[in-house]
Amino acid sequence: MPLALITPTRRRWHWLARQAKILAEQLDPADRWIVVCDDDRPPANVWEEIEDHLGHQRLVLVCLRYARPIPPAACVNRARNVGAAMAPADYNIVEVDDHDLLEPFALSQIRHALEAGYEYVFGDFHQQALIELSDGRAVLEAWPDVKHDYRPGGFARHEIEAIGVRAIQRSLWERLGGWRNDVWPCADYDFAQRAEADGAQIVCLEQPLCTVTVEAESLSAEYRGGSKEKGESEKEKVARQALSPFSL
Repeated sequence: MPLALITPTRRRWHWLARQAKILAEQLDPADRWIVVCDDDRPPANVWEEIEDHLGHQRLVLVCLRYARPIPPAACVNRARNVGAAMAPADYNIVEVDDHDLLEPFALSQIRHALEAGYEYVFGDFHQQALIELSDGRAVLEAWPDVKHDYRPGGFARHEIEAIGVRAIQRSLWERLGGWRNDVWPCADYDFAQRAEADGAQIVCLEQPLCTVTVEAESLSAEYRGGSKEKGESEKEKVARQALSPFSL
């Protein structure tokens, strides 16, 4: 069964172009990359670069517009659900956030797991932070890998630290009705818990599937002059936040 990669994004065009270059080596001709833009659309030069890598036949661009402000959960999860609904009915679903750059072997391993009958597939991931310095420069800083030790019921007990890339059999997505718009920031955990309760076959792959980049605007306000709390350094506080279960 072909794959439909769903990527919700909000103006992080630089990551989309890098992901397109990676996907050009991994997507099969029948696969689709469905990019769902939240309240905006990519600049023409960025989308042209993406088409140069992948060709327009494998691309679907969806631009959402909102008549009124809506909660963060509705933004992200609506984008995911819209993207999944746009995929052909006989495609499995792979959800890849815009800052999750896939490893070269990621989709191959995901395909094998889905073909083996697993209905929910995820894996460990590398982690880095894009840090804005006071002089205006930005640097990438490696953080510890996120490693899982998944056992049945692990999601129900919240033993999983964070979820990077996740792949879902189309039949499971339809049974569960996609992601819930009223759950944030724990939507991935909610979906995985419902998958466990449904009796889905779940597997955590051994090798990291992607590199997750935590951007400065989302987690590193402390690097830009925020106050220290409880004696923590700025870096320690940012690291603690980024490694918590619900921060990515």
